[in-house]
Amino acid sequence: MKKVLTTSLALCATALTMQADGILPQPGSWQLGPYENAQGLIVSNNAVVGLQVTDPAAKKIYCTAEKKLFPAREGDFTAEFKLVYDQYDGQYMGETYLILLDENDGMIAQAGLNDRWGGNGTARASGNTLWECGAGNKVFPVMPVKGTINYKIERKGHDIAVYANNIKLHERIASTLPVAKVRLYFQEYRGKDFHPASFEYRDIEVKNDCTIKANSVFEDLPTADFAPEWKVVERLNADGLTIDKSNGELTVNGFLNPKADATQYRCVLERDLGKVEGDFTAALDIKYRMPILKGYYVNDFMGEVMLRIYSISGKLLAETGIMDKQAIGQARAAAYIGGERKGDALVIPHELAKQFMIRRTGKKFDIYLGSWHLDSLEGSEEAIGKIQLLFQQDFEVDKAGNKKISQFAPFTIRRIAVGKTALPAPRPVVEQIDRTKSTWKLTKPIVAYWAGPMIDEEFARELADGGWNQAWGCNIFDLDVMYRHGLRGHIWMTIDPINEDNIRRLKLWLEGLRKHPAIHAIHCNDEPIPRKNMHLAVLKVDFVRQNAPELMHFNNMHPFDATNEALGHPGDPVTAYTAFMDEYCRRLNPQIMSFDRYHFHPQGDNGGQFANFALVRERAMQLDVPYMAILQSCSWANWRRPARPNEYYYLSNIALAYGYKGLSSYVYAYYGHWGAMRDLQTNRTTGMYEATRRTNREFFSIASALFDLKSIAVYNAGEIPFMGVALPDDGIFQLEPKLKNVPQGLTPPKSHRAAKGDALNNVEPVKGYLLGYFGKDPKKPTHVMVVNLDYDARKTVTLTAPSALERFEPHQSAWYPVGGSKAELDLPPGGGMLLRLAESK
Repeated sequence: MKKVLTTSLALCATALTMQADGILPQPGSWQLGPYENAQGLIVSNNAVVGLQVTDPAAKKIYCTAEKKLFPAREGDFTAEFKLVYDQYDGQYMGETYLILLDENDGMIAQAGLNDRWGGNGTARASGNTLWECGAGNKVFPVMPVKGTINYKIERKGHDIAVYANNIKLHERIASTLPVAKVRLYFQEYRGKDFHPASFEYRDIEVKNDCTIKANSVFEDLPTADFAPEWKVVERLNADGLTIDKSNGELTVNGFLNPKADATQYRCVLERDLGKVEGDFTAALDIKYRMPILKGYYVNDFMGEVMLRIYSISGKLLAETGIMDKQAIGQARAAAYIGGERKGDALVIPHELAKQFMIRRTGKKFDIYLGSWHLDSLEGSEEAIGKIQLLFQQDFEVDKAGNKKISQFAPFTIRRIAVGKTALPAPRPVVEQIDRTKSTWKLTKPIVAYWAGPMIDEEFARELADGGWNQAWGCNIFDLDVMYRHGLRGHIWMTIDPINEDNIRRLKLWLEGLRKHPAIHAIHCNDEPIPRKNMHLAVLKVDFVRQNAPELMHFNNMHPFDATNEALGHPGDPVTAYTAFMDEYCRRLNPQIMSFDRYHFHPQGDNGGQFANFALVRERAMQLDVPYMAILQSCSWANWRRPARPNEYYYLSNIALAYGYKGLSSYVYAYYGHWGAMRDLQTNRTTGMYEATRRTNREFFSIASALFDLKSIAVYNAGEIPFMGVALPDDGIFQLEPKLKNVPQGLTPPKSHRAAKGDALNNVEPVKGYLLGYFGKDPKKPTHVMVVNLDYDARKTVTLTAPSALERFEPHQSAWYPVGGSKAELDLPPGGGMLLRLAESK
């Protein structure tokens, strides 16, 4: 049988864009990539004709060449190349692919040729990576033994299609990650009757709307040093920059011979552009990872790295880059148009590889970081003449005049370019959702945390594995990470809308967030104080309501035993808290009520916990909004004891009985706190994390089962805490044996400081049971959540009802009959069980 070859492709769960750069094996940015049983390629006239095999007896022999793409192409892209091949006869067996990879070497798409059948076999496509991605096997068109194939890989939104000679080979939903690398893969299947073939890749080009190629003034892809056109024009307290070239990239990692007593180091490089009139685009593709202060989850870099554009007359027209004005803080994306630095900069991730871009169209300047539109303003139309790179490290000085620690972050300069074209706005990495005609509504229970590591792939994966469904972030890049792990984003507004520059930048920031599929809420303030900072929370809430009314604006309240100063109102704690909630709701229009209160102490449990649950529930029901609680899972002072797993489980079940639709653990991990989900010293998850995985999933499952029901009543059976309500004798759900209801004996507090016998004292835990009644009709309970309030002992009790009961199994999200109108409940320490009347289903 005559030997034939097939063309094949594969798509995997990630995607992005890229650009042309030469033909293998021409010199340039191509480098040897992964290999096995071969140490290089055999090349003849630009074609790979074999592998430098190290073990001819090996079953698997392959070698690769690869190049990085700067900038990594985001959004829609087109990759095109020609493959000129010659199999000679029917005695070749092997495969070759051009593979598009993301930043972490995850495959986005590949296309090429393979033949895994020799001799008289029938040629078939491999489809191996398709199997890995769950797409199944696929047979592709059979190709001649010799020829040229024109390939095209095209992404639009989430869809990637692959073509060979204008024939669509495959199309499917794929990842939207940026294409960061191209890899050429060559594999041989050895045998006495088989020989290599000849493969030449030509005209490789991966492009999107933001690729500077046409009308280029210059484009640098530095690998060892800055091009000779760059001149040092300013040095301050150092002799220059230290550069790491070891990984084939140019990484600036500090200053050369810095003066020990100086509080600022600076080095400025400049390049002459001649005279560039009219529209232009300048780009700086940079990769960085901020030095993280151990245990703090904040960085201790202080300084800036800026791309600056000057006019032909020497005026600063625009600048953008990374700035951090605090020794212990967060890096920010700086963007300034004109000579003055007006307004504040917004927080960026602690680790990123993206392109800063300055674009002028007529008089209008636009500055971007990736697809994030940082600023937009009219500026000078004067021709540009110079470009600068500024590197600066700053130090804070304490009152004694001593320098505080400040580390310089390693900044890898991957690409610098200027073109005489105003490129289009970069596109978002993930497909956008238009919510502008909708209003915010809670659609599923919240499982969140307070205070944890900055979001990255590792932490997002850890959260998802642990059953959390909401994460904290500051920008669109954080949302991209969350989206890949099925998390929703609670995004800090990190500057205040207090001046026109901040408002302009916040509008652009919010415009980039509001259509992201992972966005859930904008965080405005935590525990705003009426006479101190509530006005800033009001400004942020109003800003969100005016500019993105479809998003939730979130604030969190004080606990009810906060000081009168914090609550902004006089009187005893209940009176002051009621007045505080009146003002809070009137001024901030909450879409969800949230509070935090922590009641585990070495001497016992604080007597006011149930009161806070009840007060917030009552107010939220008056407003007809959902409500959530931030609950103690750690300690941060010797007068707090860390919550044990069964105690946090107990709190989550109490919240369910009161009808809370959101749960947040305080904290996940943060300096000065211990006993939480991550250990700050080892940076590993703890036993609390493992236990909370179950708590989170049970809470979400039970809260989902109750989601569309109303909380009708909450009763205590046994010991009745401050502001608790005893289970009435005529309640539809009862317990057997009947418990004697006994008041806990705490009196209403007269101030936020505990006095003898009042409800702010730390006392023995409340004993007995908590019953939450639920139903669609406020006058007809059909469901009940029963909680064992003893978090140290398993309890057995019988629930009675007027008709047949069903119990809810949270790990299966399913209902099961109990065999009658009585159900024996075996409740673990702090555990709960949800039941319903069978007739209500």
